[in-house]
Amino acid sequence: MTGERRSGDEAALEKLAIELGGRGFQCRLVQPAPELPWLEVTNPRARALSERIVAQSGWFWWPWAERLAEAGDVTGAATRIARVLRTVSEPAP
Repeated sequence: MTGERRSGDEAALEKLAIELGGRGFQCRLVQPAPELPWLEVTNPRARALSERIVAQSGWFWWPWAERLAEAGDVTGAATRIARVLRTVSEPAP
């Protein structure tokens, strides 16, 4: 992976973290060289509800290697993540 692609992927994860943070989720960007960076997203109302999101090749990915959304669709990705990590008592996004 080139440095340019890696920084683009990290920038996409940072934008996603800002969007999810605005929705009340806790986010932490993890950058373990030489692995791909990921965004750890946690629902603070139920800490067991947590996922690692990866950005690679213009896409956000679930940890089970399924495409989540295009990296340019930060709002759509955040909506899908919020739906998965919400508690039963929280309204659907």
